[in-house]
Amino acid sequence: MPVDGLYSSIQMVVVSTPETAQGEKTRARAMPRPMKVVSGSGGGFFWSAPRRPQPPRVFSAGGGEGEAAVHGRPADWVALAAEDWTLIFAGATGDTRSAPWHIGTGDHPGVGSALASPERPLTIAPADTVTRRIVTAVADGCLGRDEAARIAGQLSDKGAAV
Repeated sequence: MPVDGLYSSIQMVVVSTPETAQGEKTRARAMPRPMKVVSGSGGGFFWSAPRRPQPPRVFSAGGGEGEAAVHGRPADWVALAAEDWTLIFAGATGDTRSAPWHIGTGDHPGVGSALASPERPLTIAPADTVTRRIVTAVADGCLGRDEAARIAGQLSDKGAAV
């Protein structure tokens, strides 16, 4: 049951600055998952959620529903919802929203924002910095798409104050 708009939010900023001996460019590579893979992705961060007898529901902005429809695709926000909690991950910058989401709902449930994927490698020059900003809402209850979208709009630079 939703808690009338009450939730906690946590902001995560991932900053990558490569350091190499000869100043050559480095590349963030997609890392394979040891479990069943819809599409590999890597870098960034991954928020592990508790395993339950029933896998959590995953859905995203734009109508994506289910792991296969959300994993490896960019979206303004992604939600992972179990019986008694919902996590809403909002890309708080344009670069973050354009990055693919890394989703797990089975043996290793959780959500992450990938810096790179096989289809989208990321090359970083030695002096460059790559920053991704994700704001996550932790809400009691299993929220639906409309409530998750409302909260996500308050977390991103596209919505209300962050």
